[in-house]
Amino acid sequence: MKAVRFNLQKYSKEQGLHKRGDVKTHLDAIRKEEPSSSNLTAFQKLSVKFAEELNTEFVAIAESKEGDDMVKLESHAMLGKSDSVTPMLDKIETFILNNKIRDVQLPVYYKDIHLFAEGEQRKYSNLAHAVFHENYGLKALAYWSMLPDSYAMQIVGRYIWIHNAKKGRFELMKFRLSSSDVNKIIRTLESHKPGAKVNEQSPEIELDLYTGERVSILIEPRVRNIVITFRRVLRKKVSLRNLSVEDNLFPEESLPLYHGMSLAMPNTVITGPMGTGKTTLVRAMIHERPDHLTGISFENDYEIQVSIDNPQKKFIEMILNGSNFDSAIKSGLRTDADYGVVQEVRVDEAEGTMILGERLQKGLLATTHIWKTYTIPEQWARLICRYNGGTDLKAETQRVAEYVDLIILLQMDETKTIKWVESVEELRFNRENGEISTHQIQRRNPLTKQYEYRADITKQLQLEMRLKNQQWYEIFMTTLKNLEQASPIPVGEGVTIFNPAIADPQYRLALATEELSKNQSRTADAMERMAALMETYMLRKGEDR
Repeated sequence: MKAVRFNLQKYSKEQGLHKRGDVKTHLDAIRKEEPSSSNLTAFQKLSVKFAEELNTEFVAIAESKEGDDMVKLESHAMLGKSDSVTPMLDKIETFILNNKIRDVQLPVYYKDIHLFAEGEQRKYSNLAHAVFHENYGLKALAYWSMLPDSYAMQIVGRYIWIHNAKKGRFELMKFRLSSSDVNKIIRTLESHKPGAKVNEQSPEIELDLYTGERVSILIEPRVRNIVITFRRVLRKKVSLRNLSVEDNLFPEESLPLYHGMSLAMPNTVITGPMGTGKTTLVRAMIHERPDHLTGISFENDYEIQVSIDNPQKKFIEMILNGSNFDSAIKSGLRTDADYGVVQEVRVDEAEGTMILGERLQKGLLATTHIWKTYTIPEQWARLICRYNGGTDLKAETQRVAEYVDLIILLQMDETKTIKWVESVEELRFNRENGEISTHQIQRRNPLTKQYEYRADITKQLQLEMRLKNQQWYEIFMTTLKNLEQASPIPVGEGVTIFNPAIADPQYRLALATEELSKNQSRTADAMERMAALMETYMLRKGEDR
């Protein structure tokens, strides 16, 4: 019988697959179902049969350009590239129709998975999607794609734990992986990073998937049981108003402060534990900036994705994907960018971040995981010294303190569902004595949970913000003064000195020298007065004679 090519549009209309399913109904149903091992065998045989048929087709064309094209198609499909996934789904659907396959019960984790695929791909049958994930995807882990509100999934041994956003905790799935599935998943993940290989000599690896998720893999002997952790950025178009009014990240009355930080463009570091929303706040601040300003970001994956949220912005996204950060910075500086964005300062990124702060205009945005804000200068300086092979730690610490203006610290509760701005602090470097300190201008009182403010901004930072945007500088300062009047940070609180100048030997010597000079001056004055008194005394004595 002559093979019939699959007609996508006809099949979609017949099956009603062009309409997106009800996510809630699907999830409620799937959680009630138990996996059925008797039906898994039939499905697995079907998946193997498709792979064998495709291999036979490949053998016939292996030495031709068509063979090279098939290898590229399959490898790109494994990476999740949409323009390769769709043709593979088409091949699978044609295979299913040509073999008149019907009524194959699927594993519970593939139920209605087609409803969560991208646009046109939803038109293929659920069976086709299941076969695709079995051969080219991450098998049972594909279930995570049906939980878009979940930010993390973790495999420990063969068990699958997925974070439940509503409950604020990880839940153990009823289904689990086989040992062979775990090994195949690791090999599939390795394909996302050129040269990546995890083995006994290199038992841990971090990589970023083409689809945006970040993955870390740990195997023996680093851990007793294999651990694979997936994290994703929960995508939604954000603005500062959304974060304030809807997410309660910071109080609405302080919203003008965040607009001011975005538009008057002080160099800002956003820090806090993993999962507190640092990237989301960066995206919101970029969203507020004028479209004509050229921004440039440096990140290992597609986490910020400015071009998706704001396609009209003049914004350059540099995706490193394991490439050299130093060369990326050099290329980026030739783009005439106005401000830079660095997603997660870990090692090499510290030096690159400082170069952007020095070479580009104001408005630098960077994220890091350091929660003791006053230690950021020295911790980044250590990374810079490590990167540069042993430069002056003190000089690099001062360099960081001089070019970073503000630090925004984020925190979250134990459930990881409630997040907030813990503090906004100005980082100061005193050139006269080398002292480095942080000064809170907004903070969440740990006892009352209410926000307090201080309108204490250095004249230098005020001048730089005024030059960037006069209007928003004035709004920022007026708002801060009004908030301070209503709810001030108590006098004597909110200031942390990292390296008190008095602790610097050179500064102590300078103070001693200054004090000695003052004593000498006082001694000289006393001697002059004494001489004047003696002269007066002698004159009077002569008159008496």
